[in-house]
Parts: sequence; structure tokens; C-alpha cells
Amino acid sequence: MQPYQYTLADTFFEAASALGSADLLVGITNPELPQLGKIVLMVLIWMGRLEIIPVLALLVWPLLSFKRTIHRLW
Repeated sequence: MQPYQYTLADTFFEAASALGSADLLVGITNPELPQLGKIVLMVLIWMGRLEIIPVLALLVWPLLSFKRTIHRLW
């Protein structure tokens, strides 16, 4: 998903910057970025604002409870 003129290190730097809400940019984030890239960066910014552990708990807890419900039905 990274544009050809940027290295993998630039992409990781941009993702880590979004996750840490540091606002340091290499230049990958721009209006020409594909929609999937924008969505990934929005999710990383959201996770950075709320902290990673609570977001993971928020996402994993419903899956585990669904798994327990299915297990009880069998």
C-alpha cells in the first residue's frame, strides 16, 4: 500500500507517528493516499488516542463472549 517513492522505514515511521499522535510526517499522508491507507491511519490515530490495551480489550472481549456462547450451545 505504500507509494513507490517511500521506503518501508518511511511507512513504519508514518504509522508509528499516527499511533503515538506525534504529528511527525514523512509525506505519505496526503490527499492522494488510497482510501484503505487513510482508514488504516485513522484506526491507528484512534488507537493512539485511546491507548492500545483498552482498544484491544474492546475488540477482543465481544469475540471471546461470542465464542463462549457458541461453546455453551454445543
